[in-house]
Amino acid sequence: MSPSISALCGPEVGYSRLTTSACASIGARPTFGENRPNLEVHLIDFSGDLYGAEVSVALVSWQRPELRFESAEALVRQMELDVREARVLLEPVLEGRAR
Repeated sequence: MSPSISALCGPEVGYSRLTTSACASIGARPTFGENRPNLEVHLIDFSGDLYGAEVSVALVSWQRPELRFESAEALVRQMELDVREARVLLEPVLEGRAR
């Protein structure tokens, strides 16, 4: 069963006093034939190891509905566009937190 919220983009992620922008997807991964609710978060411009760390995610903007793509490559191309759009959407949010 697919969740009622399918694809969200533009959360802020907080970890150890760090707030950064990210793209997130809440959905069932239809491109890969899955039908279980899943949360995936991509931290934009972040390098580091958060394996095993506890992070908080605040969803602040909806970007687009969940889509099924014909290939993983098509999905990656869309994700690259999503990240570019998320940067623009989240810039005012992150600037407001810096004040």
